[in-house]
Amino acid sequence: MRYIKNIFLCLASLPVLSSCLFENDMSYPRVPAEITSFAVEGQVSASIDAANRLVSVVLGETVEKTNARVTDFQISPTATIVGEVPEYLDFTKPAEFVLNAWYDYRWTVTATQPIDRHIVVGNQVGEASIDVSRKYAVVYVTENQSLENVLFEDVKLEPEGSLVVSSTGYVLDGEQEKEVTVECDFPMTLSCVNLRKFTVQYKGEEIVWTVKVLQQHIALQVTAVNPWCHHAEVKARFDGSGSPVIEYRKASASSWKTASDVTVSGLDISAQLSGLSENTSYEVRLVNGEDSSDALPFRTESPLQLPNMSFDDWYQADPNNTWYPEPRNEKVWDTANKGLNMFSEQNPSTPVSDFVAVAGEGKHAVRLKSMTLLGRFGAGNIITGNFQKAVVTPVIGAELTWGTPFTGRPQALVGYYAYSPREIDMCSDRHKDKMGTMDKLQLLFMLTDWDEPFQVKTSTETYVDQVNDPHIIAHGTIESDVDTHGEYVRFRCPLIYRDTWRKPTQAVVIACSSLYGDYFTGGVGTTLWVDEFEFEYD
Repeated sequence: MRYIKNIFLCLASLPVLSSCLFENDMSYPRVPAEITSFAVEGQVSASIDAANRLVSVVLGETVEKTNARVTDFQISPTATIVGEVPEYLDFTKPAEFVLNAWYDYRWTVTATQPIDRHIVVGNQVGEASIDVSRKYAVVYVTENQSLENVLFEDVKLEPEGSLVVSSTGYVLDGEQEKEVTVECDFPMTLSCVNLRKFTVQYKGEEIVWTVKVLQQHIALQVTAVNPWCHHAEVKARFDGSGSPVIEYRKASASSWKTASDVTVSGLDISAQLSGLSENTSYEVRLVNGEDSSDALPFRTESPLQLPNMSFDDWYQADPNNTWYPEPRNEKVWDTANKGLNMFSEQNPSTPVSDFVAVAGEGKHAVRLKSMTLLGRFGAGNIITGNFQKAVVTPVIGAELTWGTPFTGRPQALVGYYAYSPREIDMCSDRHKDKMGTMDKLQLLFMLTDWDEPFQVKTSTETYVDQVNDPHIIAHGTIESDVDTHGEYVRFRCPLIYRDTWRKPTQAVVIACSSLYGDYFTGGVGTTLWVDEFEFEYD
């Protein structure tokens, strides 16, 4: 996993300035005292919330919650722990630890242990309703599903490792009902006119569950529509009988069209509607023989763009004639120029008018150049976000945000770039193997549903986890070491959607001249030009 920090690479080259860390002559310095890594045997995951000093652990189903063995407990180098870390923790209640770095900081470790319990039968309506305290479950099936012959496909009622060994129910023997117990081997068909009992073996114990199967009327229904600019995803439900079809039309039209891309899975129907007009009202319905559902209205989205994606608008201001990639008072794009210009004019990211992808009056492109600043390597970059400030204590770095408000869902970022890479001639210890290899550019595009732009703090190594952040809806990147020999090439950076139903709130677009610039690694003189960005929609 690589966290991208190129935006602030050059900041580490700033001279260390004296700074008073004390509130007064008698106070102590505020230094980090954090749990940096934590794990117990058999956990699914562990997340650390440094701001609230909280570690949240998700335990696997087989972990003994009262006796979880600690396998990893690491703290920041500046801290010490008060007391000892026990070998085992009882997670029936929160565990607390005190770290000290001049001051005491109380940390809390909590654990949850979700158990997957489910019953899956043929012609099932929704998920089974499971009451763990009563060991009682209710399963709903369609009206046309006979309760005499219910196909049980899978049953899991206790933690992983448990086994459903038998089921007991009443069956008709002539004119009388009698109780019959059968061994369970799923899938299997059982009579569910009356209550059934399932016996589960787990850790040497036998646990008896009661299951009730009920019929439920299922009306034809379009349950959800996910409209994009030119297509829509549709979900619907029916009772499992007949040959259902999805029909749609513009709200202003009188005739219906039939969707051709339809999938039926049990009682669930999904369909893809293509060739739709952007920003237009439609309606969709489910038809099965003579019956039809209510029509569900929806409206397709608009092909939104960000301001100044042509990069024609720039202005200069202090400190030291810093270039800003936008009209005044319209904060969408930014660079690290302001932080780098604290002491002298040095703009790695600048507008150019003599080398543009599309000619015309007032046209500009962006030049991003990798260079050395006070003996350290830094890469040129442009971002959607806001460079806030450079910091020099406790570690040299910067604070800024990634992201700008955006609700569109494009398929790709397209545009132009030209690239003149150099061999890597400056590198960190971590990337010594890159010395002498060709530098690479990077174009990064992400859509997220963060509540606000992501706060990046290089001094505490707070970066976006591009692999695991659950708020990333879509992600795309281009990396290349190919010299375009003074010519622009058109690029298309496709977005890979991790969830096609969630709507974004933020867009992150970044262009950087040196891929490994975040590790002070790259080729001095490497230059990337970018121009005429645009979001492509489908």
